[in-house]
Amino acid sequence: MPEVFHPVPEVVHPAPESYLPPQVQEPAAPVPPFTSRVFYGVMFDAGSTGTRIHIYKFIQKDPVELPVLDSEMYHAIKPGLSEYKYNPEEGGNTIRQLLKIAKKTIPEEDWKRTPVVLRATAGLRLLTEEQAEGILNEVREVFEESPFYVPSNSVSIMNGINEVNFLTGHLYSNTRRTVGILDLWRINTNNIPPKVKENY
Repeated sequence: MPEVFHPVPEVVHPAPESYLPPQVQEPAAPVPPFTSRVFYGVMFDAGSTGTRIHIYKFIQKDPVELPVLDSEMYHAIKPGLSEYKYNPEEGGNTIRQLLKIAKKTIPEEDWKRTPVVLRATAGLRLLTEEQAEGILNEVREVFEESPFYVPSNSVSIMNGINEVNFLTGHLYSNTRRTVGILDLWRINTNNIPPKVKENY
């Protein structure tokens, strides 16, 4: 009777762990060091006696901290925007002149991300709503045609609440302290002449 041969199945044993090929990990890309960033901002103060431009330069030295003010450039032009209540286009031209200074001060590559804002005070408050809006709309058009960034509500008349909050430092804190004010507009006091006796 022929001998029956039963083949033994081949068992493949995994190689010892010490013989496994080492996994090669690619080195992580180095994180580039944070370099200081420079920001600019343009603020127009449209007062009763003139319009002033403030060009601010900010530097951020740490990504987790807010930028700090590095320098400020200031220039004023007279008269104020309220003097152009019958000719808003001329008032807009005064803003164009001041924007030329901003373009000379701020690097061109930063124009598109530099916000421009105008806040008017006493002079425009004394005008009729139609006259004030005519001037503000002209300023808005000048801003829109400029190469700078124009945020929403970039042109408006500042009320006394914002002014006193700035003066008392409430814009920078969560204080609940109440403050009372008397809003004495400078244009009113400037226009009151002293009484002089003609005969002594």
